[in-house]
Amino acid sequence: MLAGSSEVEWLIPGVIHRGAKGLIVGQPKAGKSMIALDLAIALSTGQSWLGITATRPYRTSVVSREDGPGKTTNRLQQFALGRELNLFNIPLLHVNIFEQKASFSIESDEDLEELCGATKKDTIELCIFDVLNKLHAADENDNTKMTAVMNRFDLIRVRTGADVVVIHHDAKNPGPGAKKPRGANSN
Repeated sequence: MLAGSSEVEWLIPGVIHRGAKGLIVGQPKAGKSMIALDLAIALSTGQSWLGITATRPYRTSVVSREDGPGKTTNRLQQFALGRELNLFNIPLLHVNIFEQKASFSIESDEDLEELCGATKKDTIELCIFDVLNKLHAADENDNTKMTAVMNRFDLIRVRTGADVVVIHHDAKNPGPGAKKPRGANSN
């Protein structure tokens, strides 16, 4: 028998649980951002995502650096409309895009403190970061540097209580069965 509690608090039953850091990994232009934005709308409204109903509405934030602010907002509006919602009437969804702070870096102590403060103030429960390679300047092939970068996401989780999802690209390896996150093995 394993030690510890068997109780798991699920955001999306069987898919996303509380108390962890997760990755959404796929090839460039495969729809990772779209999946994450739809997830953000679903969780912040307590609706189903990919046919699985959220356990309740969760305060959700998106830190988007993959696309320009107009594109991210437009995509969120489309997902909200598809769910017969008005994006601007979803109080549990917070979005941080280039327009608000173009220079955000997970490696910056100042940016990290500002993000943690806002996350705690707004009682965010899940924070989605899009996309890893735009959030840092470290060499993604250096295990030590990428461990330090990924530890920053853990720090956010520990300091704020918010769970973290990071969007990341696959390694460019066309071999069958060879799919893995790009960069060092620490991801």
